[in-house]
Amino acid sequence: MVTLEEINVLIKKSDIGIVPYVNDYYMNLALSTKTLEYAACGLPVVTTRLQTIRSLFDDNSILYTDSDNPEDIAQKVIKLCFEPELRRNLSTNAYKTLEGISWQVMESRYLNLSIQF
Repeated sequence: MVTLEEINVLIKKSDIGIVPYVNDYYMNLALSTKTLEYAACGLPVVTTRLQTIRSLFDDNSILYTDSDNPEDIAQKVIKLCFEPELRRNLSTNAYKTLEGISWQVMESRYLNLSIQF
């Protein structure tokens, strides 16, 4: 167990964020905050191909994998280990995606909604 304050420190000590959720009906409706945390900390991310994450991040931002294929997960992690340019590009693109859905952006969009009857 670690405190909330320690989580950010631990993430920043990591090189790659891995989020291997089971691809099922429930998880395709849930949004993995761990993926968002990794991206916000500048980590390249390997995650399961889930609808919610795919709706936010394209293939230039995240390395997607199948949850029922541990070999594919391992291959994606190995790929990131040996391709520093790919790590940088994924991290940069994921961070830019986060900027586009930041609270400031979404607040403005929400406050500028026009209600039509």
